[in-house]
Amino acid sequence: MNLFARFFLILLAFALFPVLVLGVWIFSSTAAVRDNARSFHQELASITSDSVDSYVAEMNRSLAFVEDLERDRKQDSARDFRTLQRAAAVHSSFLVLSILDPVGHEVMRLADPNLYPLPEFADRSREPAVQEMRLTGRIALGRPRLVKGMPILPIAHPLPNGRMLYVEYSLRPLWQRINKLKVGASGRLMLVDAGGQPLPGMSPGAVPSWKKSPFSGPSGWLERIRTSSGTMVGAFSAAPSLGVWALSLQPRAEAYSHSERFVEQAAAFLLLLSLLVGTGAFWITGRLTKPLNLLIAGARRAGQGDLKQPVPEVGWGELSVLARTFNQMMKTVRDYQAMQVERIIEEKARVAALVHNIPAGIIMAGFGGEIVYANAMAALILGAPELAGPSAGRNIRDVIRSPQLLELTQSLIMRRKRSDSVEVELTGSDGSNRGVFLCQGVTVSGEKRDIGILLLLRDVTMERNVERMKEEFLHSIVHDLRSPLSAISAFIETMQKSAAVSEKERMYMRYAAQATARLRDLVSDILQMAKLESGTMELKKSIVDVQGILDSMRDLYTIQAEPRKIALDFVRGSAPHALSCDSGLVERVVMNLIGNAMKFTPEGGKITVEIGTRDGEMEFSVQDTGPGIPKMALKSVFEKFKQLEGGQMRQGYGLGLAICKKVVELHGGRIWVESEEGRGSRFIFRLPLN
Repeated sequence: MNLFARFFLILLAFALFPVLVLGVWIFSSTAAVRDNARSFHQELASITSDSVDSYVAEMNRSLAFVEDLERDRKQDSARDFRTLQRAAAVHSSFLVLSILDPVGHEVMRLADPNLYPLPEFADRSREPAVQEMRLTGRIALGRPRLVKGMPILPIAHPLPNGRMLYVEYSLRPLWQRINKLKVGASGRLMLVDAGGQPLPGMSPGAVPSWKKSPFSGPSGWLERIRTSSGTMVGAFSAAPSLGVWALSLQPRAEAYSHSERFVEQAAAFLLLLSLLVGTGAFWITGRLTKPLNLLIAGARRAGQGDLKQPVPEVGWGELSVLARTFNQMMKTVRDYQAMQVERIIEEKARVAALVHNIPAGIIMAGFGGEIVYANAMAALILGAPELAGPSAGRNIRDVIRSPQLLELTQSLIMRRKRSDSVEVELTGSDGSNRGVFLCQGVTVSGEKRDIGILLLLRDVTMERNVERMKEEFLHSIVHDLRSPLSAISAFIETMQKSAAVSEKERMYMRYAAQATARLRDLVSDILQMAKLESGTMELKKSIVDVQGILDSMRDLYTIQAEPRKIALDFVRGSAPHALSCDSGLVERVVMNLIGNAMKFTPEGGKITVEIGTRDGEMEFSVQDTGPGIPKMALKSVFEKFKQLEGGQMRQGYGLGLAICKKVVELHGGRIWVESEEGRGSRFIFRLPLN
């Protein structure tokens, strides 16, 4: 069937379809009218219930961040809090996001301040959703309710180690959408519970009264519904995802009314319209299909490479413009093709030469592991010269011998990660050391889909050797400084005791003694950092009462805090407080953290030191009311010689926090910081009790 016949039949079908519908309508009985009303209401109820299910499905998609919480087996509070923050930033419908302990108490919380202005943690153990989730071990939805006029849905989701995620999700968009829907002039749509009562937040209107639940199945029709506004008809449809029903209501008189005159007028109008459309369909079809057929023929010729024969410019104005534009396009393509082919070939050869000879190794592979391309440097690094060039035909798992690099490759191929990096020491097939390489891998995308993985192998052997030589040189110099510093200190101390020294000279010697002491502390810090990094530091563990650490810190820093009117608060948390550790090193960590807090806390501020057990570990925390740490600098505060610019932040040498991190990790613990600019900082570290 050609284009003309198809076009004409389509137009004719559109013309005759209203006539057919009208005939069925006119010759239908009153029962048919009621069937139409019934079908109409059931469709509305079904669409409304589908909207509810779609909204719940969207809600489920917004809970995809739970996978990040479930992967956090070590229960990293900072990481969990960042995960909640990202979820709240992406999905504004989250009104409350909190993590509960196994009992049901909140231990972490994000909430809409407009609904919950108080930041206190709440006890969620009596929430029906939480209780159901604890019984079934699966995600549970609570009953929708209103909070300050906002309809919300409580959700409880299980997490590893007995923890739970509690969410309050906003139902306002769904409620507003349903409240705006009207059925006819006086009808409405609403969501009701199993007893047929409107859910909280539904707009006021006709409310049905039931003696018993009207719902006998997932969907149905109700012929007579007694309401406060009279007798109505309606249909219901279950929305199982939320455990509610969509109910449509419309007065019986309005739902079943019709006018015979209107039917006759509509029949006459549609019949006349169908005749007019049918008459004009033939003429319109001819005027449209001729230029379209010419354009189709021209497009086929262009698809076969024939760009020289133009298309006749016939048809109505726009069709003629389309034909003329098509001819201009073919001319432009023909000119561009002639001009660019040679340049494209040259550029392709240049790029291929650049990639093949780049000093870093490049390997591209598919998700099945087959190597698509490897440059000469990659073949040299891996000791497989046959890999160089495109379509190497080998599997990447067969040519990688490093376990770390193989694990990185596997994580990309299995799509557990989209990018990763690792620094490994590679050896050749003969066992010879080829050096240290920084291996970076990414997932490559093209045409809106992932097509494979890309590995970049960069030789960093020289960089690591230079760093090692620099560290050894620095440690050697610092170690040699200890003896002359001791001699200088002894000479200064001897001269200070001399009676022949004037008061001014004694002041100068006091300044010199202070500078020597600071330099000696720096030397000690560098040497201690060297021992920690080299692994030669030995822990002298003993059973320590951490209350004694609190008492010694209180005695040491209370006097220092008084001149600046800084309030020191020492808090003892839950028992036990006995810890097996190197007491000297742990006290050094606490002193460094309190000393930093003293430097950054302004006059009249407050420092809180707290020690207690949490999640089977001993937790130490030092919180101040200082200026806080910029977000961009949080990741580098524990690095060596890293200091923040400004004010008192330049007093030290940038080794204190680095030593703290090494000491905590040497004890098998972890340390981190929570801070926000303008709201102070809180340094926390945890040590295992056993």
